[in-house]
Amino acid sequence: MRTENFWQMTKDSKIGIITMHKVLNYGSALQAYALQKIVSDAGYKVELIDYIFPNKKEKESIISIIKKILLYIFFGVSTEKKEKKFNHFYNEFYYCSKLAYYSPQDLAKHPPVYDVYVTGSDQVWNPIHIKNDNSFLLDFAPDIAAKISYASSFSTKDIDENLLPRYAQYLSRYKYLSVREQSGADLIYKIISKKAEIVCDPTLLLNKGDWKALISKQKPLIKKPYILAYILRYAYDPYPEINKILNDIQQLLGGMHIVFLDWSFVNSFKRKASVVKNAEPLDFINLVSNASFIVTTSFHGTAFAINLEIPFYSVISKYNKDTRMTDLLNVVGAQDRAICYDDKNIDYNTSMDFGLIRERLAKFRNNSKSYLLSSIQSAANI
Repeated sequence: MRTENFWQMTKDSKIGIITMHKVLNYGSALQAYALQKIVSDAGYKVELIDYIFPNKKEKESIISIIKKILLYIFFGVSTEKKEKKFNHFYNEFYYCSKLAYYSPQDLAKHPPVYDVYVTGSDQVWNPIHIKNDNSFLLDFAPDIAAKISYASSFSTKDIDENLLPRYAQYLSRYKYLSVREQSGADLIYKIISKKAEIVCDPTLLLNKGDWKALISKQKPLIKKPYILAYILRYAYDPYPEINKILNDIQQLLGGMHIVFLDWSFVNSFKRKASVVKNAEPLDFINLVSNASFIVTTSFHGTAFAINLEIPFYSVISKYNKDTRMTDLLNVVGAQDRAICYDDKNIDYNTSMDFGLIRERLAKFRNNSKSYLLSSIQSAANI
């Protein structure tokens, strides 16, 4: 929340973070908030570089527009309403650069000036997403400027050989490199023969109490016990197989109500279930923290379930090269919480002991925070 004296009593160095902060995704928004907060709380002047990504919007077809209208009329689903809620979150919790940048050309023409440039977390180095956009590799920052990465993710084990020279060119300019997954560290070593530190996602730098404090004035969005289903389809489509997993867990939990986040046509007609539409980042925290159990295909769904200590299953695909969830589960000692969406013989366990997980997460958090702040301090003193 903004205060008039935000820039007072801070260290001299000014830090600029570039990340996917305004993608319409709960994890993206919350990881950007968390990273900025940790750096700000350490006493630095810090801004999110207001780079609007993706910067090329595809023109909607007539069929797509009609579909959106019908979804709003009959089901109350509205991308515009959700965007408005997300914008409220951005205005409330972000400190952004004065200029907004809508293309790599904007960044090149009027590059923001900082003492330290930070590539933040999320899938900022995913070659499928960023394509030929080098902004998250800090191509717009001067060669001599101090550059670090924190928990950046490639979200894949492999990169096309043709892209390696491009990554090598820009990664070699970083003074400190840290990534979110072991697969990312392996890629960096392959590309530039440099060891990268493995650190936690920014959302895990904040603890359970920090996140609950954000929603302390809110009442639970769902009044009765529920299973939260946060099922994303961009990496792979777990339907229809995941329905069996949800039904099995629902039966094991005595027919407990299922809450789906976000909306889908099929789930809106499911018995003993409801759908939360047009939710914003604080709603996401509310729904996770008050759930009795979570089933998710999302990395951040997994991260928040671990952090807020809600029993969960992370549903993965054995065919997908995305190791984000399994790498995190390995670090905190919760490997058994990963299940394949098409496994026919799952030995379910709906209870969890978070004692060892909490201990390992605390160590991971402390080491990651120490690495982040010491890297910034060292880079700032160059």
